[in-house]
Amino acid sequence: MNRALIIRAGAVGDVILTLPVLAALKHHYPDITIDVLGNTTNLALAIEGGYAQTAFSVDGREMTSLFIKNATPSRTICQMMKRYDLVVSYLPDPDGVFRGQIRRLSGGQIVNGNTKPPPHQRTHMSRVLMSALQPLNIKTDASVPELRVAPSPVPEEFISGAPLIVVHPGSGGKYKCWPLDRYAALIHRIADQGYRPVITAGPGDDETLHELLGLIDVNNCLIYENRSLKEIADLLTHCRAMIGNDTGITHLAAAIGAPTVALFGPTDPAVWGPRGRKVRTLWGSEVIEEDVGVKSWEGPYFLKILTEIEVDLAMAVLEEVGRD
Repeated sequence: MNRALIIRAGAVGDVILTLPVLAALKHHYPDITIDVLGNTTNLALAIEGGYAQTAFSVDGREMTSLFIKNATPSRTICQMMKRYDLVVSYLPDPDGVFRGQIRRLSGGQIVNGNTKPPPHQRTHMSRVLMSALQPLNIKTDASVPELRVAPSPVPEEFISGAPLIVVHPGSGGKYKCWPLDRYAALIHRIADQGYRPVITAGPGDDETLHELLGLIDVNNCLIYENRSLKEIADLLTHCRAMIGNDTGITHLAAAIGAPTVALFGPTDPAVWGPRGRKVRTLWGSEVIEEDVGVKSWEGPYFLKILTEIEVDLAMAVLEEVGRD
């Protein structure tokens, strides 16, 4: 096996949870070269971490023909697909058109993976993604996602002075966000305890950030807004701890190895929780210290709400995980 293409569209957290797949392939085939196809901004993490060599955009104009029945792909796409001995696709393909085009162009093995757990099963997504490798006789026990990035400079004001605690109040879905008044109270507590809160926010968090800044003393915190994933990863390597919602940046913190507190409510941590030795997951009033990917989850999922998480509990767990 010389070269493989992993097709993985999705957000930052989706890419992080796919890293064990790439790690398993590289372990099983030591000389393999892996390319990735999806959102190149998010897939840059796989390149940075040494898991993949090249990232291609699934939204590129030349890729359009792969989604149209009986379309003729360009010469560039034909030559590209012929390179691969293996194609692992996690792209939803209900009508089979994309899979058919790939099979026609590539002479290698085609493997399809699921991006959701089986109905009514509380199986962690890292395990669901790994199960795609079963036809290759690769051990599919999902390892913890790990991301090692080459160090690069962080602004001096972020690495001198009091220890940093990173706070990421946004998420791709409002329903996954801890109330902002509680984040504001937590930020005040962080500052009172002698730490420096650093608020991170991406392009989709403008409204959340604006509202939060109206609830806090901005002189007591630092704002790290609209930075690249690499810059955020660098910041996370310098922090005492990080706290955030069910969102990609929380998964990134866990993969970097930063002490991480993940706030969960309506979504199930058994399926979507970030994994790592230094991760604590608050699910309602419950504190989960085990790796959610190997924890034995008894009984069916039942809904918990984020307002069950109190500021006192969040602060106590932040300080505890930061001391480990």
